[in-house]
Parts: sequence; structure tokens; C-alpha cells
Amino acid sequence: MRNLHFSNFYFFYFTTIGIIVPYWGLYLKHLGFSAMEIGELMAILLLTKVIAPNLWAAVADRSAIKHGNSLGILRFATGMTMLCYVMIVFANQYWAMAFGMLVFCVFWNACLPQMEAATLNQLDNNREKYGEIRLWGSIGLL
Repeated sequence: MRNLHFSNFYFFYFTTIGIIVPYWGLYLKHLGFSAMEIGELMAILLLTKVIAPNLWAAVADRSAIKHGNSLGILRFATGMTMLCYVMIVFANQYWAMAFGMLVFCVFWNACLPQMEAATLNQLDNNREKYGEIRLWGSIGLL
């Protein structure tokens, strides 16, 4: 049953990537942002993809040591991702959009590495099932 939860996460995470990467710039253009502003906003997405996982890994490690449960960090990051997305929906000025995207991306980019670790920990000695679970991410990306 838990494998279904992991599969669902991968499916929806990569579905989100499949929507954001090709269409986010067009959405920002529709909102009236200039090409320079769109480039800067898209850079936030990529910059946080490099920095956020490392920061969150340190937080998750400390949480696991202190509380014995790293899934709490994953749940927190996932919940905050959804809440922060609301800021983006209502942002119509450059700095509001930049702040919304920064906060959203810091939490969103924290989710995948934490989920990878949780999936592999859950599978323990059944790691051959990892491909079956991760396949749903590829399907979601389509």
C-alpha cells in the first residue's frame, strides 16, 4: 500500500515539472512580464534546484537524529509547497512573483531528494521494486 503512495508522489511531482518547464514562461508572458523578467524568474527555478536540496538534506538529517522521523520534513515541505503556490497565483508584480517563486521552489525542490531517500528506506531489501515505483514519475512527465 505504501508503494502506491510513493508512486503517486512521483507521478504528480513529475507531472508538475511537465507543466511548469514548457509553459511557465508563456504564463509569465501572458501576465505581462518582459523577456528579461521572465529569464530572471526562470533562473530562480534553476538556482533553487541546486541550493535547496542541500539545505533540506541538512535539516532532514538533524530532524531524523533529533526526532527519529525524516518523513515529517517531507510532509512539511510538501504542504508548504502547496501553500506557497497560492502566493504565485495571486502575484501580479515582479517582486511578488519573484518572492513567491523563490519560496515555492525552495520547498518544491526539497521534496524529490527526500522522497528518494524515503522510498529506498521503505523498500529496504526489496530495492528491485524501485523501478516500478519510479516509473510513475516518467508516466507523469509525459
